[in-house]
Amino acid sequence: MKVVLSLLVAALLSTACFADEAADKAAVEAAVISYLEGVRDADREKLETAFDAPNAHMKGFRRDGSIGVYDMRAIIDAWSNENPDPTMTGAVLSIDVYHGRIAHAVFDFNGQYLDLFQLAKVGEEWKIVNKLYMPIFAD
Repeated sequence: MKVVLSLLVAALLSTACFADEAADKAAVEAAVISYLEGVRDADREKLETAFDAPNAHMKGFRRDGSIGVYDMRAIIDAWSNENPDPTMTGAVLSIDVYHGRIAHAVFDFNGQYLDLFQLAKVGEEWKIVNKLYMPIFAD
């Protein structure tokens, strides 16, 4: 009887963990999609929803191969002042969540950039805290 009860408790706990992980993955994806929509629509509110702007940074490869480092608040200002471009698209390629607190996501931005995001659960919300991008250039 103790073995059956132990197995039942273990099954219930693992089911709860999978449900939490699925909810976390959905919330991480929502943050990444807010980023896409914010850039596409030049929407400051969506960008500020996606990023932990005061603490976030963006790093990426320039065409000359050097790496640029940018303050996210300045980048959000710049993206918010662009003209909206409804043709922008993107696809989440993968999401991994670790212990319900940190995550990373890989994102194809418009077929032009490969974005790697680090996210953290800030309070009860998933926020992008770092972005590393690599342009995808045609050879």
